Amino acid sequence: MPIITITCSVLLILSSIIFSVASSSESMTIFIPAFFGAPLLLLGIILLKMQSPARKHVAHVAAAIALLGALMGLAMGIPRTAKLAMSGEGNPLAASLTMILGVLCLIIVIAAVRSFIAARKARQNQPSAS
Repeated sequence: MPIITITCSVLLILSSIIFSVASSSESMTIFIPAFFGAPLLLLGIILLKMQSPARKHVAHVAAAIALLGALMGLAMGIPRTAKLAMSGEGNPLAASLTMILGVLCLIIVIAAVRSFIAARKARQNQPSAS
């Protein structure tokens, strides 16, 4: 999960920078993916370095942030993309950027859920210390 979180968060930050340069936009909304990517990058690095029992709490915080990003990105990106495809109205860069946010955060959420399931199975397979 840490590698996927770090990779996706770097892509979120880079997408904001690239889209900002490409559009010459001065709007701060173009940096929303970076606002999700920065804390996710920090949490991913912490997850990579941390081996203590508190690691699962950090992973849950990262999953929660990614879930918010996925919900927000997809809830805004799907209608924008559909409107753009059907009528040609809207901003293609905004639609693309919100879909990028939604998809990359969804990838992190899926990786987190898979990691949580694997950790639970590993705990269940360990003999109890009774």
